[in-house]
Amino acid sequence: MAFLINRNPAARFQCLHSMCKLINNKFNTTSSFRFNEIKFNVNAVNIHSFCDYLTKKANLGIQHCRYKAALDKSGCALTNSIDIDATKSKEVSNTGNSLHGLGLVTRDNKGAVTLTPLGKKFAETDFNSADMHPIIVKAVLSYGPMVGLLGQILQKNTDEFDTSELVVGYPITEEKVTYNGSRITISSGSEQDSNTRTRSCLIAWGISAGFFKPVDFPAYSAKNAHIDSAPYILAKKRGKRMFKVLDIPKITQNNFCVKRTLDYNNLTKNSKALRENNQAEVREATMQSTAVIQNRRFAILYLLNNAFKKSQTVSIDALVDFLKGNPDLYVLNLAELKKVVLIEIQIANSAGIIVERSGQVLRPMNEIDLNELSLGAPAALLADINARLK
Repeated sequence: MAFLINRNPAARFQCLHSMCKLINNKFNTTSSFRFNEIKFNVNAVNIHSFCDYLTKKANLGIQHCRYKAALDKSGCALTNSIDIDATKSKEVSNTGNSLHGLGLVTRDNKGAVTLTPLGKKFAETDFNSADMHPIIVKAVLSYGPMVGLLGQILQKNTDEFDTSELVVGYPITEEKVTYNGSRITISSGSEQDSNTRTRSCLIAWGISAGFFKPVDFPAYSAKNAHIDSAPYILAKKRGKRMFKVLDIPKITQNNFCVKRTLDYNNLTKNSKALRENNQAEVREATMQSTAVIQNRRFAILYLLNNAFKKSQTVSIDALVDFLKGNPDLYVLNLAELKKVVLIEIQIANSAGIIVERSGQVLRPMNEIDLNELSLGAPAALLADINARLK
């Protein structure tokens, strides 16, 4: 049940380490909990007891989160507090989504969360030790959007890259549908500010994992990256755009599988909170179209994944023809379908399938966990795809 993350505090592995130490202390791997239970609570054991990065305020005799004002009762940038939370639990939700995407916790479909063995190992390992490097690498390679970003970097086949060239988030198709007698352009893609936040977090994780570093940083070993990059990662702002590749694992070899891909319900953004002009009509038209968009993106990912497992390629025309085969499930506007599919194949980046494209032919280079992808998928959708792939 992986979500597309898009808030900044979870970019810092040091903070996630402190949070996992708290979770390990309170719940270990044997008890489940809810994300609201890890919010800062001044009257109970909280993250401050496990954080090595607090700021000391000698004149007040206190220590506090370095990303909060000294007397800010919200307590922790990762979660805010049970009493003070201006973001209405968005921060703790994003932190929880990050921990799940990294495979450090697992969450069931009822919202119960459990620390994983990897999360326990992460919590119990000294952050500033060599043993931490492989744990971070394994964690970030669990998450579909991270693998999709790495795939784009690998396909550039260059030692340096500009982060502005990397595409993250949900594809923007600009499809038009008829709603209440009007033609409305639906909003099925990520907004620029959301894209920027997501990319910033993934880049920070990649730096900590030793995959790349800002070009103007002194040379350091990829295995020590989580230590040597700390001043930059822990800074309140990170503005570097040009990066040098250090050591990206060979994720297009040896049948690499992404364990925490986006699931069916998270193949589109939450349309209930749209803020565009004429937002009511755009929101309602988009919500009316959401199931078809999810079905279409799911089918594209399913077919790409199936092609990888069979060592095959998929053409754009084959994807279009497949979707045409059941327009009620997959098609909003038949006249625009091919144009839309050419855009929608970008969903592979968000899900974690690296795709090598040659003209109209797509060659998937790795696998995603089909069980994770299929969480929440309607039975009729799965039945249609499986019947036509036989």
